This record gives sequence, C-alpha cells and structure tokens, in this order.
Amino acid sequence: MNRLIKIATLAVVSVFFTACGSSSSTTTATSQGDYGTNERMITNKDYKINSGDEIEKISDDPTIEVVTDLETGITTAKLISGEAAIIKH
Repeated sequence: MNRLIKIATLAVVSVFFTACGSSSSTTTATSQGDYGTNERMITNKDYKINSGDEIEKISDDPTIEVVTDLETGITTAKLISGEAAIIKH
C-alpha cells in the first residue's frame, strides 16, 4: 500500500514538471514574482508543499522525492539531484 502511494505521488510530480517546466534559472534563494514566492530548493532538505504550490525544474532532469503522510495530510518534497524551485502561492 505504501509503495502504491509513493508511485502515485511520483506521478503527480511528473505532471508538475510537465506543466511547469522552464529553462530559466533562479539567481536568488527566494524571490517574489508575479506568481508567488519562488524558493530555490537545496539538496536533501524537506519542503512542505501546500495546495496550489508548484515545483519548477531549473536543470534538465532534477530528481525530487514527494511524500504525503496519510495521517496528517502533509506533503513534503525533497530535492535528490539537479536543480529545482518551489513556487508558493
């Protein structure tokens, strides 16, 4: 069951990458833009993901682990490799 949840979560992240892909780079750790706060992700750090937040890839093939705790409903994302940013709305 836990494995099925992880697979479903990874599928959702793949959709984020498809919809939010960009070749632009972020020069600051956190910046405020027209679409919300853009925070560049740091490798092996957990980030809380809220409804409406987006993950934007910066490098070609970033690897991100996304986990949702079924008891609390909290979703976290962790950058494993590559470069990505979280756009918080």
